[in-house]
Amino acid sequence: MRRNIPLCVIIYFLVTSPLSAQDVVITEFMAAPTSGEAEWIEFHNRGTETVNLSGWTVEDAASGPVVLTSGDLFLKPGTYLVVTDALPLGAHWQPPIERLLLLSVLPALNNGGDEIRLRSADGSIADQLKYTTNWLGERGISSERLRADRPNDTANWGICIADSGATPGERNSLSPKDIDLALTAAVAHADSLFLTVENRGLLQPADALVEIWKVHATLPPNELLQTEFFSIPGPGDSTIVGLLLTGLPSGSTPLLLVLRCGGDTMRDNDTLRIVISLPVPLHGLILNEIMFEPLSSGCEWIEYVNTGSVPLDCSGAQLVGAANEKGIRSGFSLSSDLPPVPASGYLVIAADSTVYSRFPGLMQTAPSRVVLVCDRSSLGLGNAGDDILLLNTDGSLIDSAIYSVQWHHPFITTTRGRSLELLRPSLHLRGAQAWSSCTIAAGGTPGSRNSITLSLPTAADGGDMALQITPVPFSPDGDGHEDFCVISCNSTPGVYQGRLRIYDANGRCIRTLLNNAPVSSALTMVWNGLDEAGRRARIGPYIVVLELLDTANNTVAIRKGLVVVAARL
Repeated sequence: MRRNIPLCVIIYFLVTSPLSAQDVVITEFMAAPTSGEAEWIEFHNRGTETVNLSGWTVEDAASGPVVLTSGDLFLKPGTYLVVTDALPLGAHWQPPIERLLLLSVLPALNNGGDEIRLRSADGSIADQLKYTTNWLGERGISSERLRADRPNDTANWGICIADSGATPGERNSLSPKDIDLALTAAVAHADSLFLTVENRGLLQPADALVEIWKVHATLPPNELLQTEFFSIPGPGDSTIVGLLLTGLPSGSTPLLLVLRCGGDTMRDNDTLRIVISLPVPLHGLILNEIMFEPLSSGCEWIEYVNTGSVPLDCSGAQLVGAANEKGIRSGFSLSSDLPPVPASGYLVIAADSTVYSRFPGLMQTAPSRVVLVCDRSSLGLGNAGDDILLLNTDGSLIDSAIYSVQWHHPFITTTRGRSLELLRPSLHLRGAQAWSSCTIAAGGTPGSRNSITLSLPTAADGGDMALQITPVPFSPDGDGHEDFCVISCNSTPGVYQGRLRIYDANGRCIRTLLNNAPVSSALTMVWNGLDEAGRRARIGPYIVVLELLDTANNTVAIRKGLVVVAARL
């Protein structure tokens, strides 16, 4: 009687049997053992079904096939079998007996290169490789396959990195772990950090994060700045993690980047060290005092003030002057070892050490200042006026000023040996209005509060307010005490055209401080007590009139205030 065999059964035997055979592959071999140790080959069942190795053979390029076993020998999924013709394999490893197969002879694995072929019982090739001397390490070090599911090419084989030199009967040292995230690269741009994370494992973890640590050369210990969770790439993929760094000072800061992932045992690829350099922000340091015409026994110097709440590192910054006819600015770089300028502190830059003779207090260490002596003949400051620019190492601007000898107080008879001082750092964009002569006998206040520092009016609560004027009265006599008055006003946010005039008791305009100029809603002006001819205003009351044209709705607001010019008794 003829029986019909179902087509599905035929397809099952035609398809599954060869595929099962191909699931047994070569994953490791020892071609150059040390003296007294054996050559061996490791096979691995990478499939999902048990394979019977009965009748299977192994061979090299020169010898015929060697039968592994004529009886049943079952290799379960995910397990290994090590074949050799001598025991022990080596002094540092001995796989379990169930993972060993002792043959009467093993094809010789030549150190100069060879082929290894594994054939199933039907003679078909289950796996094969051709290796060269480049695949081999030192004696006693095996050659390993990285991934059992990838081809036997040079990129997928390497030299064992295990301390024992080989991993017979176990997962290879080069093989991916189930969970292995690697932090492979870090690129910084300004205050942004871009990290490359690779998933080198076989699985996708549930979650992971990156920690950013600030490294301290000495105590205190490293400081955790921030953490960032990110979307984890799939096995074999990578992702870019972008972070915005916060709380870092300017200058160079060493960082330790740490990747945290549960179940990741490959910790050696989870950290990176980088140094990130942040420039000093625009007007982070403000020019606060200028000695451009020193006495013959002194030197040129300038002073910057840090108005912020964190230290600023301007080491390596460039100090340059006015451009020549070709548009080129000359200058020099500050020391690369310059300490950070403390918060609310000062940076004094002097041409030479004679600054200590004139101002001996600078020789004493103070937490509020940094003194840099440049050992130069001068800073290149012009006696009539000049440009002073401080630039970051990347060329970006920190601060700039264009000073003039005309900024000295008109009552000063000689300017030599006397510095120009800024009335207040918040007024640094006011130009000549915000500068005047130092009033103390030493001629300067490097590294400390300016002699002419002004106090600004305190704004009242609410929206629009009347003019705020301080001090009232003031005495513009050039003695350094209340020589200037500050006039300020806050208006509804907008853009205005402003006019600010000073009138005497008879209604005559003696000084125009602002004439049809664009102003913001927050206005601050300084009056030095002089009229339009540069003469000191007479003692008495004066009316301050501010006119603001709102360009959006074409309305004019007028504010008035009283200021009194007085004289010290």
